[in-house]
Amino acid sequence: AFLKCQVDLHAANNQESGILTKFTSQQGMKKEFGDDHKVRLGFGLHIGWAIEGTIGSRYKIDASYLSPNVNTAARLEAATHMYKCPLLMSGFFVDELSPAARSFCRMIDVVSVKGSQVPLELWTFDVSNFPDYTLQ
Repeated sequence: AFLKCQVDLHAANNQESGILTKFTSQQGMKKEFGDDHKVRLGFGLHIGWAIEGTIGSRYKIDASYLSPNVNTAARLEAATHMYKCPLLMSGFFVDELSPAARSFCRMIDVVSVKGSQVPLELWTFDVSNFPDYTLQ
């Protein structure tokens, strides 16, 4: 599902008839953000356990997820800016993908994570090399 989101976002931003291309080409958007602005989303995907709980007051309650795995996913999302790619996945997440989905992914780095002695593989998905016919 996340891979399809990336394909759809890429198409919406980069095709002349793409809905986001129409949005960002409006005069008000160009004036505010510049001529070559594109809508960008970053995703960090990891897999593992988490504890769900509610926090807040009797007027507003939010769900919260706590675990080192949630922190890893958040760090991966934050690192999308540094690696200049919209999607970073841990090697543990990529191991759970189907062989067909995994074939579109590539490893870009191996990093040491603070508090862990196990190196973390960083993978991405190259949306521009993804054939259109595979998700229809």
